[in-house]
Amino acid sequence: MARTKKEKPQESSQTDPVVTVPDVEVIEAFEAEKAVLDAMPQEELVPVPISPNDAMARGLRVAENARRDRPLFVATYTNPPLEEIDTLGTRAMAVKGAALVGDDGDDDDQTPDFEKARQARAKHFTLVSAIVLGDTELEAKLQAILPGRGFLDLGDDMITLSAIEREAWPRIEPTGLINKEQVEELEALGVKILRWEEGRQQRSSSRMYVRRALTFLFKAYNTVRDHALVVHRNNPGVWAMDYPSFLTRPGVSRTSTGKVEEKPVEIAPLVTDATPPPPADSSSALPA
Repeated sequence: MARTKKEKPQESSQTDPVVTVPDVEVIEAFEAEKAVLDAMPQEELVPVPISPNDAMARGLRVAENARRDRPLFVATYTNPPLEEIDTLGTRAMAVKGAALVGDDGDDDDQTPDFEKARQARAKHFTLVSAIVLGDTELEAKLQAILPGRGFLDLGDDMITLSAIEREAWPRIEPTGLINKEQVEELEALGVKILRWEEGRQQRSSSRMYVRRALTFLFKAYNTVRDHALVVHRNNPGVWAMDYPSFLTRPGVSRTSTGKVEEKPVEIAPLVTDATPPPPADSSSALPA
């Protein structure tokens, strides 16, 4: 008898809804938070494995729910997290803004050929040094670029060499060792290297700001979520739906029959007199 293939439990394909915010608004949000991000100590940064788009979508969703529940937070706590509630949306947009600021549209196809550049620099330096031998002024300019190191120096060297070659062109042209097209190519490649290196540094700075913005959002998100568990203690389903974990995709597990599997949630008794804020540890948000 043929064996029936056992079906695996299906997982919900739900994801955060796509959130579209004009680029100018998310960049403005980033600029508004930039001073705070600059002051954030390096040791406070936490790894948050989520994309800027997903982080913004999740943050804006919970920010909207928290604003709706603001009166409930105020009624439940003597010291509700109003600052986190009020700034959660801006923090979420700032993550996407930090990513956009460093996105210059470059791709790998635009990466300069550094080996070709180094060979061109060495060839032109050797030829020009021989051609202008005896011209102390030009020799001094050539010697000034010798200590160069790194990509910025490489680009600068190539641009400087092309300028020297133009200045010494009356002596270079008769030799036939270098033509004008090669001079222009040398300068163009040098400019490309400088632009690439400046973009690389900008992208590196952007990645740092994205990590800082994610940390800033993550802390506020968890604070709001932890407090919301007490606010919705009598209806944990609302809390789970409206305040999902920052790092877990929304959705529920389903069995092969399509039935939703729900786990019971134990709710501690409500402390009616001045319920204290939940502890910093997000794993235990209920008051003792």
